[in-house]
Amino acid sequence: MSLPDLLNTLIIHSPDIIGLIGATIALIAYFLLQTKKMSSESILFSFLNAFSSLLILVSLVYSWNLAAFVMESAWMCTSLYGVFAVKKRGVKKENIRDESTSLPHDGLSALLR
Repeated sequence: MSLPDLLNTLIIHSPDIIGLIGATIALIAYFLLQTKKMSSESILFSFLNAFSSLLILVSLVYSWNLAAFVMESAWMCTSLYGVFAVKKRGVKKENIRDESTSLPHDGLSALLR
């Protein structure tokens, strides 16, 4: 392999960056869920999952993988269902209680901490 070919393989292209941002958002949402900083019933959790799937799908257009496309499409559809289900029943401010103050918050404050 020549040096230009090697350098070209090391360069991260825009679709890869978009996909990495999507994967990072999904991992952050999952971490917040596992640490009880966000509820699985919050609109923010469903929105973050849907948005992260969209970004990963964009990256898959440039680097095709059928299994990943099917998985991310299903994940996005399920997450969008969650967004609309929360909107339909109304956004609850009591999704998670802040353990340090015993005050409810909606999950967004957990991202800003």
